Amino acid sequence: MSSKYIEKHIKFTDEQYAIVSKKAEELGLRVGAYVKKMAIQGEIKRYDLSELRDITRSFRMIGTELNQIAKVANSTGEVTGKAVEEIKRQYEILEGVFENYLKPLKPNVIL
Repeated sequence: MSSKYIEKHIKFTDEQYAIVSKKAEELGLRVGAYVKKMAIQGEIKRYDLSELRDITRSFRMIGTELNQIAKVANSTGEVTGKAVEEIKRQYEILEGVFENYLKPLKPNVIL
């Protein structure tokens, strides 16, 4: 595949350019990148990933709890089954939420 670029110029009215540049800015893209993605993919989707960050934070918290349980197990040689079951339960709940959240995302999404 050739790495040669073909440069094309597009003419916009002031109103058209205002619309295109506003949409590009909303997605955090330069106008050229926005136009190119729209021409190739036909759509650009933007998702609010704040919930995903919260889920990730919860996974980290569970990881921390697991490490604490592992420390106790390594130092005393035993861990209560109740502690292990609670961590498993929390993990399974979060895993389900995480999977459901990611299902609608497609590969052409700009994150």
